[in-house]
Amino acid sequence: MPTDREQIEATLDQLELKLGEQQELDPEARERLRALFGEVRATLDRPASAASGGRPAVPSAARQTGALVGRLGDSARHFEETHPELSSSLGAVATWLGQMGF
Repeated sequence: MPTDREQIEATLDQLELKLGEQQELDPEARERLRALFGEVRATLDRPASAASGGRPAVPSAARQTGALVGRLGDSARHFEETHPELSSSLGAVATWLGQMGF
């Protein structure tokens, strides 16, 4: 069974493929999403502290991660009507990060 991290990585890979297929998505939105995906990957690569339950060890990193989860949620809501599959996947990534303690 895949771990949450593996599920997030697989979902991000699928989202990046779908972004390439979305002709109606404006270039600015596409680049914002790609940057967001990069931030998620960087968050997953950040060392965690066992004392903090696996969350980022630095308080400012935890705040940044919380903001990242918020931006994922905002993006999911933004695309609900126009790109429901994209919206659902973004929401899933935000949920997984939350479940991982971010």
